[in-house]
Amino acid sequence: MLTNYIKIALRNLKRHKAYSMLNIAGLAIGMACSILILLWVQQEQSYDRFHTNASHLFRLRGSAGDFHAAVSPAGMGAGLQRELPQVKAFVRLSHLQATLFEHGNTKLSEKNTFYADSNFLDIFSFELAAGNRQLAMSRPDAVIITEEMAMKYFGTKNAVGKTLKRNNRDLVTVTGVFNNIPSASHLQFDFIMPIAAIAGEHNDLKTNTWDNFNFYTYLLLDQSVVAGEPSVKALEKQINRIYQEHQKSQKINFFLQPLTEIHLLSNLQVDLPGHGNKQYVSIFLIVAIFILVVACINFMNLATARSARRAREVGIRKVAGAT
Repeated sequence: MLTNYIKIALRNLKRHKAYSMLNIAGLAIGMACSILILLWVQQEQSYDRFHTNASHLFRLRGSAGDFHAAVSPAGMGAGLQRELPQVKAFVRLSHLQATLFEHGNTKLSEKNTFYADSNFLDIFSFELAAGNRQLAMSRPDAVIITEEMAMKYFGTKNAVGKTLKRNNRDLVTVTGVFNNIPSASHLQFDFIMPIAAIAGEHNDLKTNTWDNFNFYTYLLLDQSVVAGEPSVKALEKQINRIYQEHQKSQKINFFLQPLTEIHLLSNLQVDLPGHGNKQYVSIFLIVAIFILVVACINFMNLATARSARRAREVGIRKVAGAT
């Protein structure tokens, strides 16, 4: 019986090729479009979740009236760690958009150079393809580069121990090579150097000032602070109290931004480039569902339209004893 049904189905497909192609293609295209959109939505919503500490990492952002920025003072991270037991660790990042690197005949101005505190690799989970994770940031003349930069400057991914000249004067040594940075990371960099490399020429770092806003500060908080819960608001109040003790004349409020929300929820005047838009993600999600529903309805309508033609066949089968 099953063999007979298969034969009849194949016969119908051959007999009604145009109808069959239209029906199947409509459903297939609708499903394909929906799946592609849903994969993009999933990608947008997965940013920074690969970090081990993702659920406990927050970035400080400041607001003064209509001005909102992702940067904070150089001394704020250390001050908060001293005074708040919820702050287990902090790391500061400084983004320089033009750093000159040179090796042999290759001399280029690189836009994605970051300077970070020496515990950068303890806070974030970017994978090293080469180098010692515990020692890679321990010396001020160190630099960790991506595999792409290793190939560009040295022609090999095994670049640990090789040197680059920075800004026509300083020699820096490659102490680690990153696997190429995941696309689902709001931090996109080619070079990471210890912040100690610029401490001597950066007044904010010399004095650990609470005045100027030049650093992206990330806080690793303990498990008592959970994103979206009252514990975050309570900690923000303590942070603002401490800031006012240091800067009584400033009318600035600080907020804690969960690491996993930075990509989609960062509509700030001063921030790193390359952010997404949560509103667009929601719109495309609705579009994907709409396309899938329309494709299914279209498939059912076409199938229903043909059901009358098959009524005679069904009647004959029943007379013949089919169930």
